[in-house]
Amino acid sequence: MRLAKRIFIGVTLLAFIWLGFAGCAGNSAKKKDAELALAPDQFVVMTFNLRYDNPDDGPNAWPKRTDIVAQTIQEANPDIMGVQEGLAHQIDWLASTFPQYTVYGVGREGGRKGEHMSIFVRKDRFRIDKQGEFWLSEKPDVPGLKGWDAACPRMVTWLKLYDRMTKREFVAVNTHLDHRGNDAKKFGAKMIVEFVNALPDNLPVVVTGDFNSYPKGLVHGILCGQQPISGGRSKLRDTFYDIDWEAQQEKKADGEPPWTIEPGSSHGWTGVIKPGGRIDWILVSPEFQALSLTIDDKSYDGRFPSDHLPVYARIQYR
Repeated sequence: MRLAKRIFIGVTLLAFIWLGFAGCAGNSAKKKDAELALAPDQFVVMTFNLRYDNPDDGPNAWPKRTDIVAQTIQEANPDIMGVQEGLAHQIDWLASTFPQYTVYGVGREGGRKGEHMSIFVRKDRFRIDKQGEFWLSEKPDVPGLKGWDAACPRMVTWLKLYDRMTKREFVAVNTHLDHRGNDAKKFGAKMIVEFVNALPDNLPVVVTGDFNSYPKGLVHGILCGQQPISGGRSKLRDTFYDIDWEAQQEKKADGEPPWTIEPGSSHGWTGVIKPGGRIDWILVSPEFQALSLTIDDKSYDGRFPSDHLPVYARIQYR
């Protein structure tokens, strides 16, 4: 697998909701982002589809990969991490394994039932001032409801954070769009944009998620402002495009040629990444800029931590 390991680039209704560890292989950069000292106005954001605990995954089942899940997170060393697909016991395991984080999130079927879109934040860096969730459906306050043509209930988790280091506030959002329903993805993306646009005080935003959609498509266009909607054009930007790829690829020392097509971020346990199939994104509002972005394609003795590749970015306040 030949992916670059490091790229230095780095609704009105919802407004009421607001108010109310193994040997590894891969194309590792010579210096990991987690090993680089963060400036006071920087933090690391990670999006990680954990793959739900499915016994049918055989050798890739959750109990057989918790060690490399932990190692992956430890190496990325995120300050904020949005996860997808985690069942309650998986979220509990992460919370106990990484006690330096506060975690918030509910199951998509309500309470602790179903997959969680939880957000982990580093306790010594951030304080959670408000939190909430809504479902991506015609009735966003009803847990477990499938919206439009969705195959599964889909939802958003959000936190209003106070950054103890910079004394600034912003909102972290995490989601997982449907894997089948095109209308569900489209209208779900619109709901996220409407939520962001309705936030008071024009608060900055960081969005993590598995969007089950490719870059430059309709969903990406809605979320990144190329496709205007009735609630106003999105102010979000895909951090993947924050730096000149060609310039950075020319600096690579391993002889790997510059990319001619974007990498993917899921592999279905095969280790084969579909070019252009990048469905796991980190989006930010204009107040932030990505200095680096990693699509982590490491394997550990041939094993992967998930059927998705974790993605993490070093974010800086503008």
